[in-house]
Amino acid sequence: MLVPSAALTRFAPPAGALLGPTLARDEQRVRYGFRVSSLGLLIKLDTGSEVVEARAVAAMPNAPRWLAGVMNLRGNPVPVFDLGAALDLARDDESQKTMVLVLDKGDAAAGLLIDGMPRVVPPGRAIEQPAALPARLAPFAPNAIATSDGVWLEFDHVGFLTNLAAT
Repeated sequence: MLVPSAALTRFAPPAGALLGPTLARDEQRVRYGFRVSSLGLLIKLDTGSEVVEARAVAAMPNAPRWLAGVMNLRGNPVPVFDLGAALDLARDDESQKTMVLVLDKGDAAAGLLIDGMPRVVPPGRAIEQPAALPARLAPFAPNAIATSDGVWLEFDHVGFLTNLAAT
């Protein structure tokens, strides 16, 4: 009878068999991004998200212009932020339908006004942070990638919104 360690090392896998995750498979995770004016922002990996129409946003009196209002999402109030207003960006394409991208769930949920629908971002290569990035956004978009679809910024929405609310 073999000892357990000898029995485990005795097996020879067939040629070409995959035994567990491979680096190539991990690198091919699908990334999603959204546009706000000319900016392409990536949704953080493993962040829950959904898209709803912006017509359900109720404005709040005397709110800063970057706070678009509040919406009811399945009985829960969700604040909706206008990143374009917060970053002083003009809309590039008025024909794009404004949508609300809700990130996270429960008490952590926050809505962002975005241009059009989120999209799958093709694989790209890491580049330096663009120089023309709005100063308020720069600390919350430390990494950028260049793809066939343009430049996309890694976006720390939690840090950005927390900082925005504190101002």
